[in-house]
Amino acid sequence: MNTYQLWSLWNELPIAPEDVLGEYPLSVAMSRGNIGGLQEGWLFGEKNGEIRLCDPQMRPFYLSGDAIPVTVQSVPMVSGDEVLTEGHIVTLPDRDVSVAVTPLLSGCTIGIRRDGTAMFHKQPQENEDGWILQDRITTTHGGEYRCFGRNNYQRQDCTVIGINLGGWEFYSQRHKVVEIGRGQWVKRVAGVSRIGL
Repeated sequence: MNTYQLWSLWNELPIAPEDVLGEYPLSVAMSRGNIGGLQEGWLFGEKNGEIRLCDPQMRPFYLSGDAIPVTVQSVPMVSGDEVLTEGHIVTLPDRDVSVAVTPLLSGCTIGIRRDGTAMFHKQPQENEDGWILQDRITTTHGGEYRCFGRNNYQRQDCTVIGINLGGWEFYSQRHKVVEIGRGQWVKRVAGVSRIGL
């Protein structure tokens, strides 16, 4: 994917998120030291049709062709051994950025404030599966937050993305891995849906 195609895709994302996310599997890679806030990132396309968004520290590990610089609202993952606190909740800006991202979900739970103004991403504890985590987070935060986790995306990996066009909307993109040849596997879109608050 060349830079023109990437800019077209990035500009189309806030206008038609379900169309873009329905066609291109999106992976988000953020470094461990990532903190919430506006962040510069790199968007690039793979030959297999997948698009990736990574922060500048991760770029050398993932970059495999043309890339464009983009600004996103970053929502970092709270590790399993950390207790979720108010300090982990990221307030989403009402302007200056149109996309919010968080690393790939593979057992984690996302919490989105019911008015769409804040978000967190929590990883399960060491001996806790994603279903138990989602139930626990829903019990403690479910009144104020829409909790989206394993009960929603089941055994698939999932990307959650926020789109701001005068108010935040949230979408999930579930992934499946398919074999395209002997020992060659690619990520494909298994489904896209808007996350209701």
